[in-house]
Amino acid sequence: MPDPRFFEDLGPVGLGELASLTGAQAPPAEAAARTMQAVATLARAEAQDVAFLADKRHLAEARATRAGACFVTPDLAPELPAGCAPLLTPRPQLAYAVAAGRLHRPRRGGVMAQAGDEAFEGEVELGPGVVVGPGARIGAGTLIGANTVIGPGVAIGRNCEIGSNVTIGFSLIGDRVRVLAGAVIGEPGFGATSGPNGPVDIPQLGRVIIQDGVTIGANTTVDRGA
Repeated sequence: MPDPRFFEDLGPVGLGELASLTGAQAPPAEAAARTMQAVATLARAEAQDVAFLADKRHLAEARATRAGACFVTPDLAPELPAGCAPLLTPRPQLAYAVAAGRLHRPRRGGVMAQAGDEAFEGEVELGPGVVVGPGARIGAGTLIGANTVIGPGVAIGRNCEIGSNVTIGFSLIGDRVRVLAGAVIGEPGFGATSGPNGPVDIPQLGRVIIQDGVTIGANTTVDRGA
């Protein structure tokens, strides 16, 4: 399940709807009765999650998966366990990308932070033009430079120095971290698959975790995980 601090949950969605949306073929009884809550990898999926299998290298994970459904090519469908409904498609990863976009979306919106706001653990210094998104948390003693944007749900620890014109989203940041001017943390990483009309972006539903005492240089980019 993607981190709810950063992504809105749009489920549950009927298996039949996901099959129709992606062009996959679902078992009729399962399509009518089963709903999916989230996308997940084969190894981490639970009963209300949909995963995908497109490569024989992942057969061991497929055979052990607890996913409720899986986008899969017809030749690999027999490898899925009995409790996992096969969604037959020649392009499992493309179908997974479409399903991910239906089940999840990034949280949006931002407001100017005010002194005493619940976003702050204690005394936090904000430069002019700083924006702090809903649900963000910033630890005591942290300095945020001018025109920096802290996205929804982001957590920043104590005694950090965040430079000017920095953008941070989808991230959990420890104590004593320095992020120098112009850095961009948490934008979607590269992930694409081929569709009938060309490349299709795969939703990047992960996050960035930066632990204590890290320094990130000016104009650096650190993408979030898939």
